[in-house]
Formats: sequence, C-alpha cells, structure tokens
Amino acid sequence: MGIDEEFLFKSFVPLHNIQAIHNFFTGSGKSSSFFFFSDNKAFVLKTLKDSEKNLLLEQGVLQSYYDHMMNNEESLLSKFYGVFTIKIKNMEEISCFIMDNLLGRDFMNIERIYDLKGSTKGRKV
Repeated sequence: MGIDEEFLFKSFVPLHNIQAIHNFFTGSGKSSSFFFFSDNKAFVLKTLKDSEKNLLLEQGVLQSYYDHMMNNEESLLSKFYGVFTIKIKNMEEISCFIMDNLLGRDFMNIERIYDLKGSTKGRKV
C-alpha cells in the first residue's frame, strides 16, 4: 500500500497542475464536495465537510479502514493517502483527503459513474 512520498508531493506541484486547478469540479453526490485530479491523474483530492472529517478521525472510521487495508492488501477499495487541512491567508481552512484515482488516466471520457455505497440510510428505496 506504500506510495513514494516524493511522487505524491510532485503530483500536486501547482506549476504542473495549473489546468487541473482551473478544471476542478463539484461532485454530483449529496455532499457536493470538490474533486481535484492531479495532473498525472494518479490521485484525487476531495474536500471534506466537518461532519465527514469527524466521522473519519474522531469516530474511528479511518482507523478501521487502515486496519482493513493492512490486513487485506489486495483490497479493491480506494487507497487513502492522507487527511489534510489547508490554510490559505484570508480564507477559511479547507479539510480534504487524497486517494488514488480508481477511474484511470482517461476518466474524462467515462459517460456514467455509479457511486455504490451500499447504505439505504436517509434514502428512498
């Protein structure tokens, strides 16, 4: 599950991501999070609402995920590489996480994406 830290860092260098910065988009899910694909298409940065950050960090979901991934190295779940808080002068803090891009390098040509979470909580079924 290891990823080279330098590769991760270089994937988000602003100079190489100018076009991606201008083309980030809001997801179509309920959370309306922002998604940003690194220029090399290896990673996705997704913003987190405070409630999502709390669920991951305070309620133990991230620890359970980590334990699962360490015990199931062949898992098909997306790999999380970090949860971050970004602070830019004169702006509110932004919480986000970085994960691998399961859609591949040619993701912009995909016509439909189905987000299957398996939960019916709060949904009409």
